[in-house]
Amino acid sequence: MDLATIEVTEEEALAKFEEYRAAVRERHNLEDEAIMRGYQQIVKGRRLINLTATFAAGGFDDQGRPRLAMARATDERVRVDISPTLLTFFPAAMGRRPPSNAGLNGGVLRVDIERRSRAGWDTPEAIVPIVPPGLRPHRALAKHWILFEADWQAPPRDPALVRHIAGDLWTVLATWNLTELERAVLARR
Repeated sequence: MDLATIEVTEEEALAKFEEYRAAVRERHNLEDEAIMRGYQQIVKGRRLINLTATFAAGGFDDQGRPRLAMARATDERVRVDISPTLLTFFPAAMGRRPPSNAGLNGGVLRVDIERRSRAGWDTPEAIVPIVPPGLRPHRALAKHWILFEADWQAPPRDPALVRHIAGDLWTVLATWNLTELERAVLARR
């Protein structure tokens, strides 16, 4: 899976992190804090992605479904509502449509897309991969998301565990490949 990563050297990130940390201490500003947290993730050796650019690079299959999907790490299945300018991912347990006021904390993710001439008529559903025990966060798994290449028919192969920083900015905490055994068990979801 190709991720639209934000490229910055660790040295540059450390200098910028210190600069923004000082600014946040002096005058608390939400944008400065988000930028500081982004640089902090780079200093920790993590990659940052721009989610909209990642979905744009992923594109759509011949049936008009996005090639990528995203869900909370605690969800078993995810659906996507496709409109001409927006993808809305939500837990399949919510039914056919998510509440209009639901956001990230409610398990609903909206991703702007370039205007398309035709929206999908159905609401495709995909199996959400599990996070292997060695990569699972120690707490708050529901605050983490999984980005993956959606098969829409079978369990995916190469997901990424991500966490939201601000706006379109997400940090990649881990990537892995599902084994055939893991995929076989997930296929029963």
